[in-house]
Amino acid sequence: MNHPTPKRTPRIVLYLTASIVAVLACLGCSSTKEIANGRPYPNYLSQDQTLDIQVFMLPTELTFTNTTATRFGPSTLWLNMWFSREIPSIEPGQTLTFKLKDFRDQYGDVFKPSGFWATVTPDKLVLTQLETISGDETVLYGLLTIGKYKE
Repeated sequence: MNHPTPKRTPRIVLYLTASIVAVLACLGCSSTKEIANGRPYPNYLSQDQTLDIQVFMLPTELTFTNTTATRFGPSTLWLNMWFSREIPSIEPGQTLTFKLKDFRDQYGDVFKPSGFWATVTPDKLVLTQLETISGDETVLYGLLTIGKYKE
C-alpha cells in the first residue's frame, strides 16, 4: 500500500512569512508616539481667590469665557487638582475650548471624557483652577466649575 508523502512547505515561504512579520513589528514600534507627561499639582500654592469665569464640561471638551476685565498670560489649567494643560494667553471676553483628552497627569494618563463612544467610566469635573503669573509671583485662581453643560 502506497501512502502519499506529506508536502513540505518550501523554505522560501517560511522566510517570506518571517520577513513580513518582522517588518510589521518594526512599523508598529516606529509609529508609537511619546506620551507627554503633565507635571505634579503645585501643592505649595494656595488658591488666591475664585474668578467669575464659568467652566463648562461638554462630553469631550471643556469650554470657558474670560468674563473678567483681566488679561491672563500663558497659564496652566488644572482639573481636579490632578490633570493639567498649558494654555495660551486669555484676553477679556475670549472663549477657549479644549479637548478633555489633552489634559494629562504627571504619569501621562488622560482625563477620561464621556460621550457616545466612551469605553471607560468618565471622570467627573469638580474643580477647575488657573495657575498663572501675576506680577512677579505664581498664583492659583479658582474658576466656577459647571460639571456638565445642559442646553
